[in-house]
Amino acid sequence: MNVQGQVHAAAALANLARGNLDIQNQIVMAGGILPPLQMLTSKSPQAQAQAAGILAHLARYNRENQDKIASTNAMKPLVDLLDHTCPLEVQEYAALAITELCRDNNANQTAAATLGSIALLVELMKTSKDAKMTSSPRSGVTATQAANAVKAEAAGAIWVISHEHESNKLAVEEARGIPPTVALLASGYERAENHAANALASLGFKNTKNQEQITGLLVAMLGAGTPKAKLNAAASLWRLVHENPTDQAVVASTDPMTQKFAAAALARLATAIGDKDPFAKVNARTIAKAGAIPSLVTLLEGLSGDAAQEESAGALFALADDDGNRTSITEAGGIGPLVMMLGSKNLQARRHAEAALVRLSIEAANRVIIIEKLVGMLKVKSVDKADNRQEQAAAALANLASDSAENRNSIVDAGGIEPLLALLESPSSKAKENSVKAIAKLAYKSKDIQTAIQKAGGVPLIANVLLSCSANVKEMMQAATLCALAANAVSQLSEGNKEIALALAEAGAVQPLVLMLGSSSVELQSEAAGAIAQLSLNSPENQAAIARTGAITPLTALVREGTAEVKEQSAAALWALSYENSGNKATIAKLGGIEPLVILLVGGGSDNSWEMSVGALCSLCSKHAENRENIAKLIIGRLGSRIATVQTQNGAVRILSSVSKLCLSSSANQVAIAKAGGVPAVITWLSGSFEGTKGPVDAKAQCEAAQALLSMATGNDPLQSLIVRSHGIPPLIDLLTSGSLSTQAAALAIATGLVGLLGTGTAEAQEQVTQMLIKFASHSDNITAIVEAGAIERLVMQIALKSPQHRVQVTAQLIALLGASEAEVRQRAWNALKDMAAEGGSDNRMTVQMAGGIDRFVALLKDGTLEAQEEKAGPVKSSIVSSGGIDHLVTLLKTGSAIAQKHASCALWGISSEPSYQKAVVKAGAVLPLIELLTSNPKAQGYAAAALCNLANEADARNELIEQGGVDPLTAISHGPESWLRTQAVGILQRLNIEAPAALSIAKAVALKFAEIKPYYMTLAPEEQKNLVHRGWDSTTGNPRFESETGEFDHLLMSPRMVKNSYKQETKRRAPAGIVPAEPSGPLDFDMPGPGVAEALAKHKSQQAAKAAQAFEQEAQADEKGSGKRGKKSPKGKGSPKGGKGGKKSPKS
Repeated sequence: MNVQGQVHAAAALANLARGNLDIQNQIVMAGGILPPLQMLTSKSPQAQAQAAGILAHLARYNRENQDKIASTNAMKPLVDLLDHTCPLEVQEYAALAITELCRDNNANQTAAATLGSIALLVELMKTSKDAKMTSSPRSGVTATQAANAVKAEAAGAIWVISHEHESNKLAVEEARGIPPTVALLASGYERAENHAANALASLGFKNTKNQEQITGLLVAMLGAGTPKAKLNAAASLWRLVHENPTDQAVVASTDPMTQKFAAAALARLATAIGDKDPFAKVNARTIAKAGAIPSLVTLLEGLSGDAAQEESAGALFALADDDGNRTSITEAGGIGPLVMMLGSKNLQARRHAEAALVRLSIEAANRVIIIEKLVGMLKVKSVDKADNRQEQAAAALANLASDSAENRNSIVDAGGIEPLLALLESPSSKAKENSVKAIAKLAYKSKDIQTAIQKAGGVPLIANVLLSCSANVKEMMQAATLCALAANAVSQLSEGNKEIALALAEAGAVQPLVLMLGSSSVELQSEAAGAIAQLSLNSPENQAAIARTGAITPLTALVREGTAEVKEQSAAALWALSYENSGNKATIAKLGGIEPLVILLVGGGSDNSWEMSVGALCSLCSKHAENRENIAKLIIGRLGSRIATVQTQNGAVRILSSVSKLCLSSSANQVAIAKAGGVPAVITWLSGSFEGTKGPVDAKAQCEAAQALLSMATGNDPLQSLIVRSHGIPPLIDLLTSGSLSTQAAALAIATGLVGLLGTGTAEAQEQVTQMLIKFASHSDNITAIVEAGAIERLVMQIALKSPQHRVQVTAQLIALLGASEAEVRQRAWNALKDMAAEGGSDNRMTVQMAGGIDRFVALLKDGTLEAQEEKAGPVKSSIVSSGGIDHLVTLLKTGSAIAQKHASCALWGISSEPSYQKAVVKAGAVLPLIELLTSNPKAQGYAAAALCNLANEADARNELIEQGGVDPLTAISHGPESWLRTQAVGILQRLNIEAPAALSIAKAVALKFAEIKPYYMTLAPEEQKNLVHRGWDSTTGNPRFESETGEFDHLLMSPRMVKNSYKQETKRRAPAGIVPAEPSGPLDFDMPGPGVAEALAKHKSQQAAKAAQAFEQEAQADEKGSGKRGKKSPKGKGSPKGGKGGKKSPKS
């Protein structure tokens, strides 16, 4: 056999042996070891690779085969093939074969190591760049992929050779095999990473020296590897600790540093939870699943050293972010050690423990346990001054209280308030700080807890802390943190609680707060100003008491000169002090407090600064004319300042927003702003620029300007007139096309507000408002708002009272409202125009035309809704014709609803009654749709016939009537009883020179019921439906072509001529299969005769039989000869595809 044949045979045997012990044994028994052994020395790399591959699969998990292959000395040539000069696929399969021969086989492990395989395998893990790539039996494998495969199999071999083989572990370390094995964890090749992780676990198992080296390399990888590499490194570290427990391994008993590294690894790995690391959640759950949590809890006891304790607390803190892990930590007994760690001297360990407890408290069951333990720690007094467990417990409770309302309630329920208050009298300043902080956190936005603290005696205790730490400036600065925390506690206790605010003031809390305002500490200034704001709010007594202490002076100075946070808090304090307090308003103004508030309003860097400054200014304006005038001048002055509006970031937006705020619901402020020149200034900003229409547009400022103008105009008629006089209408109209949605909404709101000027303002104002409404109403979305503002009624009032020019404007506005989407709006506008036309005579009718009314009516025919089309189909003949309305009416005949078709056909009847318009109607294509209405729409049938009767005076119309199949339905109608409809049909036939039949004597017997198509067809049983289809029902549209149950009209309807025309028209308009039109669409869409008709006709059947047969024969002969009573033959090419109308056609068709 040639080499290629050997390669293929070896590959086939390898595939057969893969994972199948029986086939493996059969191959060996058949002498399958020796041939591949001989192939190992072949000169063909493919033969060598396949030989090693078959040996690997024969030995896989087969101890007997391992020994048989080893007994043939196969290990030596396999080791030789690991040389770096061999091709990649040869190296790969050689390493795989060694792996399978050594798996759980100590003798083979020793033999492989003795032959020097370990050093060669280590070299393969380092690099494969010198190896050559030959044609691989696996198609599509690149050189890089082949190199990675070699490294993976080399790592796998190291794993198996070192497994529970101490001398081989040492040999790997001596061959410097640990670093490349660790490096493979970051290879990105999954098989290599898995083999490397297993190899490291094997090398480190019960081997202290290897553990130290592996640990160091893995910890280094945690700081610099990829996310996946970090995951692999941390998992390997944890496995290293987990697989070497207690005294069986040096790791747990004598190497706390390794445990520290393992805990650190877990901490770093789990800390990724919540960040962008895609492995984060998986990591946390994997760590817990691996049983890490109990071991980490054990490390909290500190027996393995402070470093391991710190890292384990950090790991538990990170793991506690997962809800499942929180339960596991509690079940492992982690809460107790974490609470005890609060007394640790290791600051970082304490922080980790506190943070872990806060996260654990998310679970309700944990919360109760944790808080009870912490409150218990507060109650235990130690004689050891170095024992700081009480202060740490207070700090932990403060953290828990800041985390959630549930935690706060649990602390109160556990009796935490009393021991926390007791700690305020501790000689330890740190204990006081933590206690006061916890009390402030507990009181946050909870009146019940505020009251509970008050009842427990907390108000005087907090005040005493404040007094003691601020007795003088020196002491205050030394105890600045405690003073700031106490001021914050005052703020939290008094927020929304007037009773406690008064109690704190009576206990002496005000004076220390005022003293803190004058300190150099930003924190003290901010907390003191915030506390004064809460004490003053809605409390006239405290407002007066605080003002008497001279607090207003430093507060106004801090608004001007403080930091951003201090300015905000000071503005809030001035707001609270001035609210409904005229004396304090005057004092603040006198001490120069208004201008710095305006400066903060313009240049403050935050939304909160704007809110506080505007709130204070609104308070100072309220019921104080002098302040109001001063504030209005300062604000409007800055609105006209380039520095304030353009050079200051968001300056224009903040000023305009303040105008809105000041004017909202305050007519006095509206007037003050207007007197200060606010109206033209705001109108200028409607363009969005300081320069008006010439400058760059600031969209936010433009929107705020519209809002400001709206606030100024709302409910104030004089200001509305002033807006009009100040040329405010044009920019408002411009906003409709150039502004944002919010700006357009504001402009519309102003427009509807100005509706009130109709009937009350000057003539000029009313005309401008009317023009504005016309513009606004051209946008359909605005119409409803304008109408709801009462525009229609006021506009109608203007028609009779104002000038002709104004009447045209008002009428145009009403006509614009005809385009509203709401039926009610259209109806109200239509009624107004109709009454106007009826009562005002020709002048008002001319006004409607001048105002574009005819165009609107025609536009409604084209674009309006169905209701509008039904309402306006035929108002004025000449205007409709001149405006192109005939084309729209014809379109309506084809596509409109039944009612719209009725009105359109009626309009065309009226128009065509004028001989001069008949040609235009015919030219617009009205004849064919009118013919169709004769059979498809009973509501429009009469008008359609009347219109055709008028049009039949035109030669072109008569020709089209014949060509388009109009004779048949007209003849059918003429067979009916005497009626106006029959009269129209007979008149048309006479104009066509066709003799009309006499009317039947029994009128009711020939009344045809037009189809209610879908209900009738769908109510029939399946067999009846099939029968109906067989008799002529069009199954593709659901429409009957024409069927008379008695056969009374078969002589007419089923004649060759009738069938041909019916088929031609039907194929033109047939709907797609499965569609049932809302309106009948076939050429002869009659349904069955009405109730009783069949019986009446049956009585006359024998009398009519002879006549029917004779008529049928005559019709057939006429069709064959191309003649008949139709008069002239249709021109060639117009009647049928074969030529003239009388082309040959068999009666059987």
